[in-house]
Amino acid sequence: MTTNGATDFDIARLRARRTSKWHKFPPDVLPAWVADMDFGVAPSITAALGRLTRDQEYGYAARDGVLTGAFVRRMERRFGWHTDPADTIAIGDLVQASFSSVMAFSEPGDAILLQLPSYPPFMRAIEDTGRRLIANPMRDDGHAVGARLGRLRGSPCSAPAHADILSSAEPYRARLQPG
Repeated sequence: MTTNGATDFDIARLRARRTSKWHKFPPDVLPAWVADMDFGVAPSITAALGRLTRDQEYGYAARDGVLTGAFVRRMERRFGWHTDPADTIAIGDLVQASFSSVMAFSEPGDAILLQLPSYPPFMRAIEDTGRRLIANPMRDDGHAVGARLGRLRGSPCSAPAHADILSSAEPYRARLQPG
C-alpha cells in the first residue's frame, strides 16, 4: 500500500511533538480532547511553506482580491450563491472571526443561541463580550443529529423566546427541527 503521509499515524512520532495535546495526559491515554493537526500536510502546502521560508517571505501578504475571488467562485460553483467580493473579508483565525462576528452583529445583553457541543472559545466569544449564551444541545434521534429550536418559544426556562444570533459550528451540518 502506498501512502502520502497524510494518514500515517505513528504514535511515537506524534508523542514527540511539543504540543499540549500529546503531553497533557499520561502515555496510556490516547488524547482526543482537542482538535489538533495529527494528519499530515498536503505536499503542495509543504512546498509552498518551503518556498516562503527559502525566500524569507515573512511580510504581510499582498492579497489583491485573490482570496475573495476564489471564495466567490467556490460559493457559486458549490452552492449557486452569487456573492459580491466587496462583502468578503479574509480572516486567518476562526476564534477571532467568532469574536468579531459577535461584536459586529449584536450588542451587550443580546441573546446568542449556540449549538452544542461547540469549541469552548466560541462560548467565550459570547460570554466575554457581555452577550447572553443560550446553550442549545444537539439531539440525536437515531437518524440524524439536529437542533430543536421549538423549546425556546414560550419556554418556562431562563432562555428568552428568541435569540438575536444563531451560531452553529461544523462538523454537525445540523438539520433544524421545529420541536
